[in-house]
Amino acid sequence: MAQRIPVGVGLLCAGAWYNCGSGCRRRCPSAALWATLALGLREVAALIVNVRLFAAHKERAGKGDVRLCLPDGARVSDALRETLRLHPAIARDAAGLVAAVNEEYQRHDYALSDGDELAIIPPVSGGAAAQ
Repeated sequence: MAQRIPVGVGLLCAGAWYNCGSGCRRRCPSAALWATLALGLREVAALIVNVRLFAAHKERAGKGDVRLCLPDGARVSDALRETLRLHPAIARDAAGLVAAVNEEYQRHDYALSDGDELAIIPPVSGGAAAQ
């Protein structure tokens, strides 16, 4: 379930701290959520999604994990675009990326939930020819 985040006076930006429903404080690294504030919303629903990177994607990003804060209703395609915005060296276009949510392959139109783990699967090649 998405968390309701109260919006204070003024515009929040990526990196801002917010209070989640259970009393904890979280830092949101993503600009995608805060872009919705331009609509004048007083409260937005947010999803926290953990993105896992492997092999070449991990090397290009310089890290294996990325935490995203996305608007409620975000889909895999939204998370992929935001990951590429933060780490453009991973790939030029999200359309060619393969994704798994909670260890199951999913299409890019799959709706994400708060706390989901999104793995971006690197391209695989090789193997021996059949004899």
